[in-house]
Amino acid sequence: MDVADSVHASLRVAWLQRERGYAISHVRLQGNHVVGFVSIHLSLDAEERMAHAATVLDAVLDDRPLVVAGDLNEGPNGQAWIAIAARLGAVSRDGPTFPASNPRHRLDVIFASPELSVVPSTPVELDPGDLLAASDHLPVWVDLDLSTVPLN
Repeated sequence: MDVADSVHASLRVAWLQRERGYAISHVRLQGNHVVGFVSIHLSLDAEERMAHAATVLDAVLDDRPLVVAGDLNEGPNGQAWIAIAARLGAVSRDGPTFPASNPRHRLDVIFASPELSVVPSTPVELDPGDLLAASDHLPVWVDLDLSTVPLN
């Protein structure tokens, strides 16, 4: 397994707003199989989030299997979430991730192409103090079976 290519890009935000962006890596698996992985952090503004989702999806517009993960700053009823979910399935657990100290909102998610199947796994127990020290969001993760990835 090796990284075939990677790129980081900023997402356009209103003047004086916090920077947002995404990173894309294409990982080459055994047998020349390639999977795209995208990490995103979308705006606090709903209109910007929708534009950001479109930008990210346009940047990975190809037939390769894809995983998109990150902080959408909106829940499953948000337009950016819906736009990404129209192409990829939400595969991470359905539960609140924000704020870490008293989670009430599901803002963080992992999406994956339909040909990537989730491998059942038991939850990982993490120290609550470590989680609070690391971020104001709880982590999300999923185990995926990459052995069924089609040849590119």
